[in-house]
Amino acid sequence: MTTLESEWAVGAGEATGAGESAQDGTGKREVPGKDAEAPYGRTASGNPRRKPGPRGPRSSSSSSTPRRPATPRTPRKPSMPDYRPGIVGIAQLVAAPLAIAGQRSPVALADAAAITVHAAPIAEGLQAAAQMDARVAAILDRVLQIGPYAMVVEPIVSLVVQLAANHEVIPITAARGLGAMSRDELIEHVTGIPAPAPPGDQAAA
Repeated sequence: MTTLESEWAVGAGEATGAGESAQDGTGKREVPGKDAEAPYGRTASGNPRRKPGPRGPRSSSSSSTPRRPATPRTPRKPSMPDYRPGIVGIAQLVAAPLAIAGQRSPVALADAAAITVHAAPIAEGLQAAAQMDARVAAILDRVLQIGPYAMVVEPIVSLVVQLAANHEVIPITAARGLGAMSRDELIEHVTGIPAPAPPGDQAAA
């Protein structure tokens, strides 16, 4: 064997021996720097750990962003009902019979006109008072019984007044104050056709 061959054989033997020394008795290769008998480390007393130890505390940089507290919702106030149509309707209920009686009594006709003129301002004032004072709203609720039926009081009274004016049960002057029109005005308003002039007016023309 030459000198070069002998050096190569010695180097190969050292490499094989180093590889065998890195293996334990079971044939498993050992990881340098790791305790084969305690893969999870050892306790303070030196005994091998049977399972991984507890994780360390999280750093402040890895902590999640704190959630902002939810803003409490303000409960909605119930909307104030509109008492004005009911108040005007009650006023018309009082004014209508007075207007009928006005054919015989000028005083009754004047009372009907006064109620009709002041009904809307009174309704506006009571509506504003109900918004500021719950006691006024409670009284109006009991008197008017706000609901689907109270809202039809005014149109029903207006219809009754208009029918009475058509049949001349109520003088047209009093009926106008209650929102009615004369027969000719009503026909022209609905059909768009002007009412024919009275025979006397045609003869004068």
